[in-house]
Amino acid sequence: MSTFNNARTAIGHAALTVTAKRRDELRSSDQQLRCHSKRQNKQLARSIETFGFNVPVFTSADNTVIAGQGRVLACRELG
Repeated sequence: MSTFNNARTAIGHAALTVTAKRRDELRSSDQQLRCHSKRQNKQLARSIETFGFNVPVFTSADNTVIAGQGRVLACRELG
């Protein structure tokens, strides 16, 4: 079984889709599980600049960031 199928099973067979969104469409969650320092955000920004954006950000149906807030902040820093 692939990782994708395991993820579908874990969330009750909900349909998962990959959709491109603009930075300004994404909303920050009130309950951030991780906080990144300014230094970490700059490191993430440099990594994204060098290697591109390889890991998607997970959002809810209303575009609230569930996972990947640090990557969103790094992209905002890059402009």
